Amino acid sequence: MTTTINASTSSGLVQTADTSGALAIQTANTTAISISSAQAVSITNDASISGLTVGKGAGSVSSNTVVGSGALAVNSTGFENTAVGLNALANNTSNDNTAIG
Repeated sequence: MTTTINASTSSGLVQTADTSGALAIQTANTTAISISSAQAVSITNDASISGLTVGKGAGSVSSNTVVGSGALAVNSTGFENTAVGLNALANNTSNDNTAIG
């Protein structure tokens, strides 16, 4: 079912047409962002917040953690890596690394 979104500029309120309380934003029939009725936000890919990447890095390996522009930029197979900061582990392709700075 397609949910209709109504936005009111006077109240700043966005409402869905159904009663589930959930909101999904889709591109090309794929959910990119969802907000549950419990107000939990789920984003399909890495997020860019003021130019800062937050997510799993290149390769979208689920056991990797990235916070920082360019962090884990070329990683495609390395797992269990944590990269925090500008270009942290930018060229990494191996496993079990942590870089902060």
